Amino acid sequence: MRPYAEAATVKLFTRTFEPQPLRTDKQGFSEGRALTPAEREAIESKISLATWNGAPVMVGCCLPHHFLRYYDKAGRQIGEIAICFCCACIYGRPEPPGVAGNTALDFDPEALKAVMKGMGVRTDFGCEPAAADSPGA
Repeated sequence: MRPYAEAATVKLFTRTFEPQPLRTDKQGFSEGRALTPAEREAIESKISLATWNGAPVMVGCCLPHHFLRYYDKAGRQIGEIAICFCCACIYGRPEPPGVAGNTALDFDPEALKAVMKGMGVRTDFGCEPAAADSPGA
């Protein structure tokens, strides 16, 4: 899936929720990393649409720590995908094309985690120790 296909630039931001000096300009977010076309394709290839039957399923935590922010040619943010690897939740703001009714964003957590790790990006922010990025995890 290619959410916000019209975006000229995609940046990856992370939020650690780790203790740090209070600064209203950062609020725990990384500075953001502009993705190369290959990185964007690798990440977006792990995101899909899923159709649910019945009531929506609510996950336990959904405290996203990874954000894909999409910008137009003028540098204005046009969308965002928020991802939580701890509970495997994902959502868009505003919802990307194709998301409506009982159709929602979905992703392969382990495959996307492998892509992120290959880029040198941690995926264990705020997760239980068993889910932490460590040798053998």
